[in-house]
Amino acid sequence: MKLAARARYWWHVVPLLAVLAGAYWLNHPAQINKPIVLRDAHLADALADEIRAQAYDLQGKPHFLLIAKQLTHYPDDDSSQLTKPEVTMLAPNGADVHLTGERGVLSQRGELVELMGKVQVTRAPVAKQSELLIVSDYLKFLPKLERVSSNRAVTFTDANNTINAHGFELDNRAQTLQFLSQVKAVHVVTPN
Repeated sequence: MKLAARARYWWHVVPLLAVLAGAYWLNHPAQINKPIVLRDAHLADALADEIRAQAYDLQGKPHFLLIAKQLTHYPDDDSSQLTKPEVTMLAPNGADVHLTGERGVLSQRGELVELMGKVQVTRAPVAKQSELLIVSDYLKFLPKLERVSSNRAVTFTDANNTINAHGFELDNRAQTLQFLSQVKAVHVVTPN
């Protein structure tokens, strides 16, 4: 008799267990197919090809120009990745400085432009100064301050000089160029 009493007791529980098992079975596929939310992902929200942007100074004169094959914007940090960027610092005396690279990063509000890959800084000849060429694999450009710098190996070339160094700082407003360390220079004297 004890066995019959136990069976009667479990007979009420079995339908409840069947309902719970059915609910779990129906809910399980929904849990598997739930979309995954990536909160900290660096995902693009905008893409633009063949961009051209120009910044102006307080007097309304063109200050610098940014051209890129492609711009990809990321909303999480408001940065933009650039493909084949070209930046030109426009100078009133015609000594425009051109910066080019394979890729780049434009920070929030355009306060910092970083160029990477085969980076070149060129300045056309002006007055008695010859053309200037600086080659590196990385540089940092601060548009508002008109400063360009790098903490990597650089090669500087003009008509009479070839300088290899580790790092440089170029201040376009003050018209200064400073090499940071490990400077090795070759100066060729041209006959008059």
